[in-house]
Amino acid sequence: MSKTKSSRSGKKPVPRRTKDHAAASSLSPWQIAVVAGVIVLIAGVLWLKNHPAALESAGAKAQPTLGVHDGSAVFATQQPVPETSATSDGNPLAPRADELPEAHLDRLLEEGQPVFAFFHSNTCAQCIEMTEIVKQVYPDFAQQVALVDVNVYDDANQTLLQRVGVRVIPTLIFIDRTGQSQGATGVMPAKGLREVLAGLAAGGTP
Repeated sequence: MSKTKSSRSGKKPVPRRTKDHAAASSLSPWQIAVVAGVIVLIAGVLWLKNHPAALESAGAKAQPTLGVHDGSAVFATQQPVPETSATSDGNPLAPRADELPEAHLDRLLEEGQPVFAFFHSNTCAQCIEMTEIVKQVYPDFAQQVALVDVNVYDDANQTLLQRVGVRVIPTLIFIDRTGQSQGATGVMPAKGLREVLAGLAAGGTP
């Protein structure tokens, strides 16, 4: 009899529901932290994936001065030009076999040739549009005006980009026989490109 009374007068056990509720409450901050971490990780991966397009995005929003419009020492050549005139397609204005764009440009400037330097990528929408315009217009001037085609994401062209100061794409730079230059950014209409190239071909200034 005393045992029964003693057991009834003791402390009551904590209800199971209260324990479960406490456990669930203690897990909530951890679950929130995990979700937040996953979100941050995904955001970081997406940013890294899209980071190479930063230059292209800048080109769509702004068109800063290139710093080469006056045709000053930016295009001065310092290396001697090889005496051979062989080119990849028989055109003396075309790049020679294995000739990088910077070496091609320097050779043309040393020879006093009119030049159309086209800085672009193969991915940005404006670059793709401008590339199609160049393909449409330039062949008519291929024997009179040299085309220096520069992919801005090619590691071999980084020195030339720094030298010229290209900051947005597409960038078009026109250089006459005296080394005077004029730059433009964005998409140039076919008519405008044709007029500039015709002027260079005729010996005029850009």
